[in-house]
Amino acid sequence: MLIGNIVMGNTPALLAEQFNTARLIASQKKQSLVAGEKSWNGVLLFDSQLKLGDGLKFYKLDNWEDCNRRRYKMICNPAGSSHPEATLYPEQRRASAEPGEITPVVIVTKGAITKDTMEQDTEGVDENDNESVNDNMLFSEPAKLILPSLELTGTLTITKHFTIFSPDEEEVGGGKRIAEDVNVKFYSPDVSAVFTRRYMHAYRAIEVFTIGHKSWVLVLADFTAVKRAIAALPRVGVGLQYGLPPRRQTSLASPKKLFLDANMTEKWRTREISNFDYLMFLNTVAGRSYNDLGQYPVFPWILRDYSSENIDLSDPGVYRDLRLPIGAQESEREARFREKFEQSKDGLAPPYHYGTHYSTPGFVLMFLLRVEPYTSLFLNLQSGKFDHPCRIFSSLAQAWNNCQRDMSDVKELIPEFFYLPEMLDNSNRYDLGVDDDGVTVDHVVLPPWARDSKHFIEIHREALESEYVSSNLHHWIDLIFGYKQRGEEAVKNCNSFYYTTYEGLCAPEDVEDPVIKEALTEQIRSFGQTPPQLLTMPHPARTSIQHIMNNNIKNLNGVIATVPAARESQITLLKVLTTPMLHSSPQLCTISANQLIALNKFIPSIQSSHQLFLEADASPRAICEPIDPTLSGSPTSYAVSPDGRVAFCCGFWDSSLKSFATDTGNYLQSMFGHRDLVTCVAITDANLSIFTPVARVGDAIIVTGSRDATVCVWEWSSRSQRVTGVDGKHASPRSVLTGHVERVDCVAVNGDQGCVLSASRGSPLLLHKVTGELLQRIPIPSNYRTPTRLLITPRCQLVVLFSDKAGCLAVFSSRGDLQASQELQEQVMAMICDKEGEHLITGGYNLTPVVRSLSTLSPVLRLAPCNSAISHLALSPDQRFLVAGMTQGAVNVYPMDFRRITEVTTT
Repeated sequence: MLIGNIVMGNTPALLAEQFNTARLIASQKKQSLVAGEKSWNGVLLFDSQLKLGDGLKFYKLDNWEDCNRRRYKMICNPAGSSHPEATLYPEQRRASAEPGEITPVVIVTKGAITKDTMEQDTEGVDENDNESVNDNMLFSEPAKLILPSLELTGTLTITKHFTIFSPDEEEVGGGKRIAEDVNVKFYSPDVSAVFTRRYMHAYRAIEVFTIGHKSWVLVLADFTAVKRAIAALPRVGVGLQYGLPPRRQTSLASPKKLFLDANMTEKWRTREISNFDYLMFLNTVAGRSYNDLGQYPVFPWILRDYSSENIDLSDPGVYRDLRLPIGAQESEREARFREKFEQSKDGLAPPYHYGTHYSTPGFVLMFLLRVEPYTSLFLNLQSGKFDHPCRIFSSLAQAWNNCQRDMSDVKELIPEFFYLPEMLDNSNRYDLGVDDDGVTVDHVVLPPWARDSKHFIEIHREALESEYVSSNLHHWIDLIFGYKQRGEEAVKNCNSFYYTTYEGLCAPEDVEDPVIKEALTEQIRSFGQTPPQLLTMPHPARTSIQHIMNNNIKNLNGVIATVPAARESQITLLKVLTTPMLHSSPQLCTISANQLIALNKFIPSIQSSHQLFLEADASPRAICEPIDPTLSGSPTSYAVSPDGRVAFCCGFWDSSLKSFATDTGNYLQSMFGHRDLVTCVAITDANLSIFTPVARVGDAIIVTGSRDATVCVWEWSSRSQRVTGVDGKHASPRSVLTGHVERVDCVAVNGDQGCVLSASRGSPLLLHKVTGELLQRIPIPSNYRTPTRLLITPRCQLVVLFSDKAGCLAVFSSRGDLQASQELQEQVMAMICDKEGEHLITGGYNLTPVVRSLSTLSPVLRLAPCNSAISHLALSPDQRFLVAGMTQGAVNVYPMDFRRITEVTTT
């Protein structure tokens, strides 16, 4: 059956029907263009695909997370609205003050499952795989699904093949306005990580992550039910990205144990991961979730200068003091909070400095007010109206100033401040009203030093990764997650909050009075929850960048190794294989235009981080089947599996994609999915993340384009070393993407973002989900008609290389907005992006690899020239080496350190 663009249960007859339909669509659109129809707004799509017409397009934030748990994609929102009915006009404004401190409910209880009692209650967990007969149920019990908008009661059912949450009929049939999909069903083997989570300070919930880059929080009756549910789910632990064993015992571990056993702190200390990644790790193991607004990930305020025309990130004076909580940045305000602490000693509750919290559902929704679905969630919270214009998040400077002088405002930030510029733009054109000064509230007012929201996010992210923050971030971690979070150290550091925000001091489930129980529950849900304490000793500091630099290379742009050309044939593809999990012997795989595959020894030095042993393959293997001569020299004609064992080639007369063993050159498999010549192929890299199931490590998504104007999405299994179909056996496309009217010239795929980008000459770019849905149709510049290379960056930016004239580079957002472009002086043939999505490296006829800033495309570093034109570029998985393949067949290897590149001026 054909649903959207997704192929379900492919048979030859169904495939024939799909391709005939796709060709008919292409033919119809081609005829309309010939007849003079210039508009591409009427793209023909299947079923529920959105027709992109003129006028305002509404967007919403997709809940797809990348491997660093960032949500970049803005997708079309067919149900979008500017909510004209929600504007709060002057006569409707209430005189009530901004929501302030907690109205105390004082009841101290004991007995709930906390992180300490968890450690005593996880022994003897069955680590064996559960077996069920005829897919009988392994688990079926009452549960709650936690959504950002509400909590739904229902039933959680786990079988060998599926995990299903079914809401009770009264929950979805009573006219409730629900922004999310409440029918949860996923394939159990697709589960990639399972965490035990808190609900109302009790460990009675789980968060399940899947290969679909989504997660769900489900609340069960008690911790015993949690153990039963985890025993029924696949044995995956919390994923492989933290260096923890994939065991059920790991899924049941307390946040503190996960933190102490993981390898992430050492990686952060030695600067193997960024500050952002480490903060997301802390939030994840501490139970902070995008699904629960009451326990949303928390990030620190970084800067304090929001008024200068320019900002110097090397000046410590522009940063907030990370040693102090946000409520104690000013000494006078700190004194007032300390006085309040003393006064609160006379009350029934334990004394506290702050009656409000640094993270609450209201604060999160206020920050994300301009982005759906959070706009609708905010309106639900506010009885269908936007807040008073003076209370809406409208200015970064004002938000910072409020945190310095308002006694009821001690909020910290959320992760989106470091990657999502759309949260600062009123692109959906909401009428947010006029404040008391007569100023219309629209886009968030940025500091003078930021050109626009994108520039602000770039500077803000750069500030987060600055040396000042790197040297002081451990102090803030101590305040939020560490030993200064509670007890005497919290009192000493002016960091005590109202007792209901801490686990272990109150548990609504132990309260018998229903009125008090409901009040306590609502108080915990609405007024903030302090994360569980991850460590009771000072957090270690990060290693100095100077120490790292002293142990690294001195010359950043020189060639350190070369593979001479055995045969003068252009290098069309390079892949560096150094990850031990994927390959026992580190290698550099090359494919040349004469269809020779070589596996060259590529062994980094143990003594020096930027030296290596490189030895050429003495007997490269030939792909004996001929391919179309117009494609043999193109890098888009070849791809190599993440483990380096299989090469994929297109351009064969029978319209197939074929695979060959890289160590022998032997033919392995043919994949038939197109009705005409396959013109291009791309493949995803291996990526260990929280969304990678243990059984799927090394699997990949392959994308092919064809002269029949279609794009096919395939799945490659590392275990079987074959492309598999829906049935897991016979090779067939997982989805077929349509929309082009001419042959597809190049494709790109990013598995971490779940996106496919495809291009035809003179036609708009098409951005699809890997599952088939069209996300964007992006018109190309009128003076550039020939896209030759495509790239989807880790930040979901779309990079296009045009070959017209001397060439042009262009960068688009996932919404199709042109963010940067640059005409080239000499033809570029190859490009690659670093894993952080900050730099683009290009090479071509000027012989020199050029490192560019992705935000501007301006060169920031030129490396030593090669002996001939550069035809392909590759980075080692650890980003320590850049490999350049040349048209004459030789290979150069350069040391690479992206931490230093910003310090190097263009030579």
